[in-house]
Amino acid sequence: MNKKQTKNKQKEIDYWRIIKKAFNITLKNRFLWVFGILTALTSGGGGGGNFGGGGGLEEDKLKEMASQGEWMDFWNKLGDFFHQHLVLILVAAGLLLLVFLALKVLGIISEAALVLAVNKIDNRLSVNFSSAFKLGFKKFWPVVFIKIITALIALVSLFVISSPIIFFFVTRAFWIAVPMLILGIFLFVFIAIFLGVVCRLAILLAVLSNHSVLSAYGEAYLLMSKKIGKVILMYLINLAASMIGGIATVTIIMGLLIIGALLGLLSFFTFNIPGAVGTGILFLLVIIAGAVFIKGIRLVFEYSMWVLFFKEINGEKIQERQKEKSRLKKIAAKAPVNQQLVKSSKISPLEREK
Repeated sequence: MNKKQTKNKQKEIDYWRIIKKAFNITLKNRFLWVFGILTALTSGGGGGGNFGGGGGLEEDKLKEMASQGEWMDFWNKLGDFFHQHLVLILVAAGLLLLVFLALKVLGIISEAALVLAVNKIDNRLSVNFSSAFKLGFKKFWPVVFIKIITALIALVSLFVISSPIIFFFVTRAFWIAVPMLILGIFLFVFIAIFLGVVCRLAILLAVLSNHSVLSAYGEAYLLMSKKIGKVILMYLINLAASMIGGIATVTIIMGLLIIGALLGLLSFFTFNIPGAVGTGILFLLVIIAGAVFIKGIRLVFEYSMWVLFFKEINGEKIQERQKEKSRLKKIAAKAPVNQQLVKSSKISPLEREK
């Protein structure tokens, strides 16, 4: 009984130790912050716009513009502008696309480099920014394909869930469409969370365990299904860390907005409208930079937790495989001995059957 109890204790994961170790890794290895910031620039983030309602004066103005033909004049001027500056617009759009793609590539390389660097730091091996970046560069394509597979599965799931809902809305069967819409939203959120965790585990397997893309995805699904309780707890810890980071970000942004508003008023009274506009643009850039910086550090902490957690649950799997291999070796070692006993025995096979 004591042996069984000690084995069960060994299998338990010390989540508090993982949190403390991830915090120390994040605090002491500041070169990881660069990888976190580059990952944050292209990773999914909360964003939304406030589309406010209009008033009666705006509606009257729109009607007046429509009646006077000002809308046609506006669209003609806009068309002339695009026609006159078409080359410049295409060049600007091309440059923006190149910048976005470059940031996306850097973000994916940084994600892989962050995982590899945290693993090396945990193993007490020397690592720096350049060596981690080189290692992350080698894992670029596996991470890309894993993300593509995840996105395709999510799109197929969205299509399957939304198709019947759209059909019932189009046919005006609202009594079925509305409950299905609510159910569909909850179902897709669940699928999105599940795919997000599987994707992260697959990336860890592909980067740290040298699995192929499909093998990493399959192993991630099996690993999650076998260790579902531990994975859910890790996800909840990660969610709590994200919420704390989000609250900290909002608090800092609110403080910067208050400072920016005061400086904007001061600039307005000192330099009129140009000063207020310049101050507003400057503080907007500061707020965006601050939000990305905080998110980058948070991502370093979260990835550190996931790497340490992955090594714990994957280590259990490796131990299980080693036990199975040793058991098979013992069986294989006993097999020749049993055959020799049968050959040396004077009892005939017919007597043995009897």
